[in-house]
Amino acid sequence: MHALLETTQNNITLSPAKNLSEFSTIEQLAADNPDLITANRLRWILRDRHNNGLAPAVKKLGKNLLVHVPTFVTWLMQQNG
Repeated sequence: MHALLETTQNNITLSPAKNLSEFSTIEQLAADNPDLITANRLRWILRDRHNNGLAPAVKKLGKNLLVHVPTFVTWLMQQNG
């Protein structure tokens, strides 16, 4: 089941997503935000998703990774630096 983000202090929990338009491919997310992030940088961040807390924002569909954009944005806003 696809999920939407609910945050609690430093943890990300999931609730049902409203629709698939909340998901984006790595390439599309980078293309939509070219001044903020590149596809290579995003791949680097997602490679460590199980350690950096971003795993709930990612769904694997075959060989492709789909990023739940609202979850990713919330995670990004919680980062220090």
